[in-house]
Amino acid sequence: MKAIRISETGDPDFLKYEDIPKPSPGNEEVCVHIHFAGALGKAGEAA
Repeated sequence: MKAIRISETGDPDFLKYEDIPKPSPGNEEVCVHIHFAGALGKAGEAA
C-alpha cells in the first residue's frame, strides 16, 4: 500500500510517498480505511 510519511519536522519536502506493508489487525483490533485526509501547517494554513 502507499503512505505519506514524515521523515523529520520542517518543510513539506520532508513528506515521503512510500510503499509500505499492508497492516493487519490483531485480536480485538480493526483496520480503518482512510480515503481522504488533510493537514494544516503553521497558523492554520493548508499544507
